[in-house]
Amino acid sequence: MKKILLKNANLVLENKIEKATVLVCEDKIEKIFSKDSDLSQITYDELIDLEGKYLGPAFVDVHVHGADGADAMDIDEEALRRISKYLTKEGTANFLVTTLTSTKDELKNVLEIAGKLQNKDIDGANIFGVHMEGPYFAVVSVGHSNASYEAVIKAVDYGLSHATHTFNAMKGFTHREPGVVGAVFNSDNIMAEIIFDKVHVHPEAVRTLIKIKGVDKVVCVTDAMSATGLAEGKYKLGELDVNVKDGQARLVSNNALAGSVLRMDIAFKNLIDLGYSITDAFKMTSTNAAKEFKLNSGLIKENKDADLVVLDKDYNVCMTIVKGKVKYTN
Repeated sequence: MKKILLKNANLVLENKIEKATVLVCEDKIEKIFSKDSDLSQITYDELIDLEGKYLGPAFVDVHVHGADGADAMDIDEEALRRISKYLTKEGTANFLVTTLTSTKDELKNVLEIAGKLQNKDIDGANIFGVHMEGPYFAVVSVGHSNASYEAVIKAVDYGLSHATHTFNAMKGFTHREPGVVGAVFNSDNIMAEIIFDKVHVHPEAVRTLIKIKGVDKVVCVTDAMSATGLAEGKYKLGELDVNVKDGQARLVSNNALAGSVLRMDIAFKNLIDLGYSITDAFKMTSTNAAKEFKLNSGLIKENKDADLVVLDKDYNVCMTIVKGKVKYTN
């Protein structure tokens, strides 16, 4: 059993930051030592001195279509492995492979390939499931919807618990028809995704969402497509032609936004820029999603999975650890 000692960390806990040392054993956080602990008797295989960098729970992205030239709808194992490997560069340790509307056969093939890799030790972030964004959303999520406020609230009684990229592609809020957005605002049972790239949603609208829902009911997602991490130019989102320019991915056909090229570390920084604390930023990029999907992750506690990210003082990703294995270093 390999043991890694992560020394001299600014450890980001649920509601505070402490100077501490963390012992990882195999795929779990075995022990957390306070800054005054005597470490001389600890046995380990590898020592990593974090030199005061932040050590937090690695990011969880529940809505990501692709990255680094690969797309979930490539229907190819190598594509999913490529996405997985890239995501560790942005500090993500767990993600949902996200599909687009397609034929039943194609969707079935994606599910089979993702299932083969699910929760396996691959060369990057862990695939813990699939997010099917069309042709139907399971009752669990509302998105791409023109439903009335009343219809959405009623759906909550039947299991609705999630909102797909809040504000985008859903009936907005007005004082006479609160719409889908109003239902997301008012229902404590709905976890609200947000694409915080400062393109999809105005930062002050993000602030409004967080003020209404609270920091425990908002989940940052990337909705990233295959061009993420690559140069500007022409790309595909499934079968759709997309032009990427100025940090925006837009359909060639009508110039509508088509996914994003957002990274989770940038979403984290955008939360900090908006004035949220480091602890709250981690909740909205890791903890909340992990809790919603019942992952043994998203918090730094003993016996939790060792899914960890190391950030420098400017919140750049220095290291990503997935299930106790260092998958990325910068």
